[in-house]
Amino acid sequence: MNIKMLLAKFALVAYVIIKSLSAFASTEKLLLTSESPVSTLPAPFQLLEPWFIVSVCLMLVIIYLLRVNRRIKRQLNKYTDKNSQLESPNRKQILDTAKLEFNSAQRYKYPLTITIIEIDHFKQELEKSNNSSAKSSSEETAEVFMENFSSICQKIIREQDSFGRYSIEEWLLVFPHTNITEADTILQRIRADISNLCISNEKAATFSAGLTELDEQDITLKDLIKRADDALFIAKEQGRNRSIVS
Repeated sequence: MNIKMLLAKFALVAYVIIKSLSAFASTEKLLLTSESPVSTLPAPFQLLEPWFIVSVCLMLVIIYLLRVNRRIKRQLNKYTDKNSQLESPNRKQILDTAKLEFNSAQRYKYPLTITIIEIDHFKQELEKSNNSSAKSSSEETAEVFMENFSSICQKIIREQDSFGRYSIEEWLLVFPHTNITEADTILQRIRADISNLCISNEKAATFSAGLTELDEQDITLKDLIKRADDALFIAKEQGRNRSIVS
């Protein structure tokens, strides 16, 4: 929320409270100067004394400020959860996105392709980097590589697509309104660009991928992810640096 709008709303609430207090103060003065010191109002309405009104107004202000604070926290969480421009959503975020796309594709009957990518020999290449330099350098190498890989994916995938970190060396990509052939074409572009990256300065980086498309028999997102994971396993068994469709 804009700070100016927040201050304006707070000023408006304060103004209403002050005007209310002034009105009730005038009413109290009139009652005290009247001939009859006894209130003629029914018992329930006798509670409407200035102190009671002040308490109610303060409570309303507190509730309002708590709601504003909660809204601001939600906005901050949205920015902090969505990592920096060079990074990608985490496992929970990409799975939440995949679930939404899965439900939507099932409901409106459009194609949806799920892909799991694994960087080939990622841990082994990091160990080589660690053996040739300091441990902190190995961690920096992994971070820089993942940032570069994330940047490549963001550059190539379309606005409707999503991707995120699925595990230490795996990524989950979600392609709505996309069949297997179209998704594989996007993967080939990513594969070509990632070949310009290196992990341990010994060879170009590669990845294996498992692709699967939504089927009418799929009940949950887990069915789709399991097929993609099985296809990824086959890709690694067949020598890596390839895509397998399940």
